Amino acid sequence: MNYGICACMRKRYNDHEIVSGMAGSCKQRILAWLATFPASMEKAWDVPRGICLPGIAESLGVVRSALHEPITELLKSELITERKAHVIAGGSRKRKVYHLTLLGRDSIEENEVIHSETKGILYGKIPEIVELKGREQFLDELLSKSGRAIITGLPGIGKSAFLAEYARILVAKGKTVRFATGQYFSDLSSLLTSWEIEYSSSDAALKSIGEDILILDEIQELSNRHLGKVLSFCKKVKNIIIASRPPSPLPEEFQQIDLPPLDIEAAIELLPEHLGDGRKIIAQRLGGHPLALQLHDEKSHLPEAGDDLLQWVSDVVLGDLNQIELKCVDNMALLPIPVPCDMLRDQDSIVELDERALIRWLNESVELQHLLRNVRFIDLDQSIFREALDYWRNQSNDLAHLIELHLRIICDEDSENHLLVNSENLLVEYDSALAVLIDDALLRNNTPSLHRLAAFVAIERGESDIANTHLQQIDAPDLDLRLSLLEGRMDDVERIESKVEDQARMIVAKAVRALDDRLPRQKPQSDLDLIIQSLDISTLDNELRPHILVALSHIRHAQALLEEDRIKAAQVRDELATISSINDPQIRALSLRSDIFDLEINKESVEVMQKRIAEISGLKGAMLSLALLEKVESEDAILASSILKSISIPGKRSLNALSGSRRVAAMIWTWRAWIGEGNKIAAMSEAISLWRSSGCNNAASQLTKQLHDLL
Repeated sequence: MNYGICACMRKRYNDHEIVSGMAGSCKQRILAWLATFPASMEKAWDVPRGICLPGIAESLGVVRSALHEPITELLKSELITERKAHVIAGGSRKRKVYHLTLLGRDSIEENEVIHSETKGILYGKIPEIVELKGREQFLDELLSKSGRAIITGLPGIGKSAFLAEYARILVAKGKTVRFATGQYFSDLSSLLTSWEIEYSSSDAALKSIGEDILILDEIQELSNRHLGKVLSFCKKVKNIIIASRPPSPLPEEFQQIDLPPLDIEAAIELLPEHLGDGRKIIAQRLGGHPLALQLHDEKSHLPEAGDDLLQWVSDVVLGDLNQIELKCVDNMALLPIPVPCDMLRDQDSIVELDERALIRWLNESVELQHLLRNVRFIDLDQSIFREALDYWRNQSNDLAHLIELHLRIICDEDSENHLLVNSENLLVEYDSALAVLIDDALLRNNTPSLHRLAAFVAIERGESDIANTHLQQIDAPDLDLRLSLLEGRMDDVERIESKVEDQARMIVAKAVRALDDRLPRQKPQSDLDLIIQSLDISTLDNELRPHILVALSHIRHAQALLEEDRIKAAQVRDELATISSINDPQIRALSLRSDIFDLEINKESVEVMQKRIAEISGLKGAMLSLALLEKVESEDAILASSILKSISIPGKRSLNALSGSRRVAAMIWTWRAWIGEGNKIAAMSEAISLWRSSGCNNAASQLTKQLHDLL
């Protein structure tokens, strides 16, 4: 999804967006903000967080207490109304929200709110926009530069708000900006998704982004398991801005801008006007630290000059919480990633924590402010982790399983067994998180089973270097074989195959590779008959024989169609029916593939066939659509192009094997490179990467030659 900036964020009112006759008044700025929400919101059951007190405060860039007096006056003047409503993704409790009255909307219209026209495009989701104060010098410095830069600063210093403002300005200047926020389980693939880059490989992504400006916030949150690959990609991007806590993880060629605390005059602007001269003392005592200013309560003690800020947070900010609220803080401090509010153990406390600025929101998920997390985590004892583990092990979704595994690893409670048991399910949707958890477990228990699992996951993800590291620690011929295929070491493949005990499965796998490892329009390079004839069916036990026969039937059927032998294909289907049933979904799929082969090419017949294919979901349906595409393309390029547009890249959730998903995706991207309308070089690079990572080295090599010819 891409957003024009007006659609994805509410705007602050400065020299880019003029609020005529209203500047300088907090009450008027509140009215202007609320005017960006439709009147229909007044009766809505679920409302956005932007119209509750914390959301309004964040949009205006002030502490929450700065709004109490102006909101009270606006209520008395009947320019706004107050009610309680459920805030979307904000916990189960209702909270106070605010709407403009008719009188309030009339006052806004009289003052002519004028928004500047958006010229560029923003991809990705950014933090809530705040009215940035005291950062003009640094914004100008960054805007004057081009290329790659890193913004460093302490937790809570305002790096995210700074990047959001930078993105807004660039979009206003007509630039295309892509924004992503790093998390503990983030890998390069998930960041590319967050940037709304449609490619999964770094080479294809680099060829597609052109002059787009990439922004990556919170890079320090990434695990070491994925950080290296992300940094390698960042070094190759032409225009990228990254935010990190010090020290910088990037080399010297990145321009570094250190974001300091606010100067006192800018810090004062965040505080309530009714404090008068007291604002300067507060700003000085809190060192101009933006988050500390947000956390300050007028009733609480200020740190003395020279006092440690972290200690003040621990003693005063957290010391003001009751036991229930503090328990919620502790439970959030141990979470590895933001989670939806309704999954939290103590979600009823979220409203209080939000009012105190102790938490931050990322889309519809919530996490503890990193400054507080760092302070509180070191004080947590083992009992807190075990209580949390008891809670998360009783939740039923995959995200809860990830958190459960994270806590099991910390508590050293049967983590290895649970990783082995849950890995298959988690691999489909959460492969990057699973890879991190396995590495975390290995740091505590360096066992052969975990090394094998780590190697298996790395191979499934196409990470040959990581797989090699783990396979050096164990004896795993089956994984050595898969890794050799992944890396295209065919001499090693033949050597390992000769030593495999399960020759039947090995021969079937070899035949399947021969069928799969080819580009569309091409025939297998290997002699399928010779491969199949090397298998002695009579030696198979009764349990294994039916499975092998079914697999061979599929291979023979595909071979018959490639050889245009319709009679042989029908015979194979008849033989397979004797093993199962004529109504078996597998046989129906084979029959459909044969019907595609015999199809008379015209618009009507193709549409009928597409409806039949639509009844088959998942990987099989995608493969049948690709077979139809290949059939039609030889006779009607225009019709083939329309079929291609209807085929989506398969999602992980509907697939059982990542390697199978990658092979189907490779075929789709190959066709997009050949007959698609997009970036042909990027599409071809993506296809090559997918072919190679699915072990189809012949197809990857053939397409690489075509790419070189194209270049």
